[in-house]
Amino acid sequence: MSMAACGTKGQEQPPPVDEIALCGTDYPSYAPGMTVKAGALTAKLISASPSPPRQKVPNHWIVELRDEQGKPVTDYTLSTPDSFMPAHNHHGRSAPSAEPGLEAARAQIRDIDFNMRGPWQVLFDVERPGAKPVTATFQVCVH
Repeated sequence: MSMAACGTKGQEQPPPVDEIALCGTDYPSYAPGMTVKAGALTAKLISASPSPPRQKVPNHWIVELRDEQGKPVTDYTLSTPDSFMPAHNHHGRSAPSAEPGLEAARAQIRDIDFNMRGPWQVLFDVERPGAKPVTATFQVCVH
């Protein structure tokens, strides 16, 4: 049996994509203390390991939730954490997990997967008794 070689010899290849260039000005570089609004709540990134976040290794974050008056929120459930790369319309290879933190108002998001460089979102839902669920979305450019 004979197999002809497959390939693109003689065909022009597109230039490689610079994922970092996809970040633009909408995706800040990681900074401890980054905050995002989630409805009436503010979510703050307390720490990340590794710091700054890196591709192709498990990333672990600690986030803190505060209400409109800046008071720590302790009556919440954090659910459906996810990592998503809008530029390529795909999620990380596996879903992160969420668990209560060691301090009130803090939660751990473990095993965040950034499987390539570029713009990423880390999202999670926050549910509180008597309130509609809200989604917190951190945007970060992973190098």
